[in-house]
Amino acid sequence: MENNVKDKLVYPSTPLNVIEEFFPGENTYVDDEKGLIRASIVGKPFWDNAARLIKVVPTRKRRYVVPRENSVVVGVIQNIRTDFLLATIIGMYDNKKIIPTGPFAGVLHISQVSQEYVKSLYDLFAVGDVILAKTMNNYNPYNLSTKAPGLGVILSSCGYCGHVLLFREGKLVCPRCKSSFSRLVSKNYYNIMMQKELKP
Repeated sequence: MENNVKDKLVYPSTPLNVIEEFFPGENTYVDDEKGLIRASIVGKPFWDNAARLIKVVPTRKRRYVVPRENSVVVGVIQNIRTDFLLATIIGMYDNKKIIPTGPFAGVLHISQVSQEYVKSLYDLFAVGDVILAKTMNNYNPYNLSTKAPGLGVILSSCGYCGHVLLFREGKLVCPRCKSSFSRLVSKNYYNIMMQKELKP
């Protein structure tokens, strides 16, 4: 079988295939909860049908940076508990663009999520969500915060069909199956992943 490259761009958390059919390769990760292989960067998906391997090829040459305290970072949620979540930091948002950082670990505690009372992180986040957060220390693993304006979920997919969710009237809605979801949504939801101008 021949290799297959798709011209369409994928974004962090985009579902690529199921783990029963392919092995996860470079720039992908496994969503254990749903049994899916998802993209961890912006790029083009590449299927090696002979090796049963799937990876994502970056659209541009990467310049790695290391986050420092108070850096604004992009992370993909890997695991959630009631009072904290674990994310893989994949980029730093600087000068209106995402600069790849390489994979670092991030921890977001419930006390650093919002200025308002939060009962459970399950009410505001889901595994696979892409978040914008601020780092609170200078080393890996990074303690994260989403308290500042503009931070929160910037990309999410439907928990039922996997389609990218759209922000409509204060909630995230799936344009395919019409399901709706509650999230701590950034006012710049979707804009950052599309490299669009941020809202003030």
